[in-house]
Amino acid sequence: MKSKLLMFSLLAAITWIACEDDIDSIGLGIQPGGDRIVTFSAVVGVTGETIQSDSIYAKSVNGLLGRFTDPTFGDLKAGYACQFYPTRGFGIIDSIYLQQIDSVQLLIMFQTYVGDSLTPMEVTVYPLTKPLPKNYYAYTHAADAENLLKDYYDPNSILGKKSYSARDLNISDSLNLANLSTSYKVVSVNLPLSLGYQFLEEYKKPDQGAYQSPEALIDFFPGVYVSSSFGNGCILNVERTTLAFYYTRMATIAETDSNDVTTYRDTLYRATSTLDVTKEILQLNTYVGDNQTLLSNTGDDMYVKSPAGIFTKITIPITDIQDSIGTRKFSGVKLTLPVDTTNYYHWQYALSLPGSGKSITSTATAKMLLIDSDSVVPFFEEQRVADSQYAYSTTYNSSENAYIFSNIANVVQKAMDNHKTELVLRLIPVQVESSETSTYYGTVTSDYATAHYLYPSAVKLYRNDLKIEILAADRDD
Repeated sequence: MKSKLLMFSLLAAITWIACEDDIDSIGLGIQPGGDRIVTFSAVVGVTGETIQSDSIYAKSVNGLLGRFTDPTFGDLKAGYACQFYPTRGFGIIDSIYLQQIDSVQLLIMFQTYVGDSLTPMEVTVYPLTKPLPKNYYAYTHAADAENLLKDYYDPNSILGKKSYSARDLNISDSLNLANLSTSYKVVSVNLPLSLGYQFLEEYKKPDQGAYQSPEALIDFFPGVYVSSSFGNGCILNVERTTLAFYYTRMATIAETDSNDVTTYRDTLYRATSTLDVTKEILQLNTYVGDNQTLLSNTGDDMYVKSPAGIFTKITIPITDIQDSIGTRKFSGVKLTLPVDTTNYYHWQYALSLPGSGKSITSTATAKMLLIDSDSVVPFFEEQRVADSQYAYSTTYNSSENAYIFSNIANVVQKAMDNHKTELVLRLIPVQVESSETSTYYGTVTSDYATAHYLYPSAVKLYRNDLKIEILAADRDD
């Protein structure tokens, strides 16, 4: 009994001693006094301005077509030049008894658009006079784009024209709404029949002539330039472009009856040969617009506009940070970029916000990228993803009405380690490809490629009173 009482007394004493110690003495109390962490915060001002990128890396089979003038963000005119891949030929030539080309069409397919769907527009298709320059194959020129193509087509040589509107007035409102995101709408441009016969004759050659490889086809037919030639108020998001040859062929059909007697009859039917724009060949997108108002703005706002190559440049004064924190090591740097939505986004045809987080395709999401200016070219050419080392991504925060980068400490620290006096970052709208993997703990989303956001979008950001918030760790000795 005495031994049990003694054991109880010892446990009670240990418990009393533990309760008397404050929480600081647990864990941290065993550290030397000089290693105790004390939080430190500071606010440092940064500057921002609107800049124009001459070109953006934009290897894509998607394009934009049309023209749209925004009262806040200015004009944007879009078109594209493309080459074709030999996807489907004319079949077995020997079985074509009637070699008749019925029609030739360039099919411009889209599902979504920006602006007024009833705006009358016109597209003009020009033949390219020589293959597109390979050294520019992946770059879209946002400035002076039409001059880039002036040596590759003749403005007096026209393959076809077509007036159109994004809304097909021959389809009822209910049917159009039902098919809004499930089927392509098509602008069909009639091209000369002679073009179809030229391809048919090429197909008849040994080894099918130009059809034997993409390179042979491009040498034979360099491609087309698809240009917006009339109208202002609508831009199509072109997802597919196909050159289609519709022809009539006669084939002999064998029919065997119940008595095993076979008879033969000739029949006519319609067939199609197609050439498509694919990832294996080149497409050069062109965007032209008057962005001088945005670039020359010295007021309260700065801008981001896609796909016009209008970005925001953020300059962080490294020397001011060093003066503020001294020898402390910072653990967090937060950058907040407030959005100016004054009198704009209530407009019916207002451009969407870049980096809205919306899904662009089944695998891509719209984000905003903040990246060290020196890393922009390799980042996009190699289709990297934000790694929180020199590149960061975020989406628009609607509750704060801002783009918030919660911790960019690594890129700031790198600038300090390299003895830079300032750190220059670029704010760029992007689309991020991702995949989902199911695990025991749930679904994990992983980003695997980043590209420039090519859908029309724009945002105004407050320029004045921009700051970064710094959290640092210090010793209390």
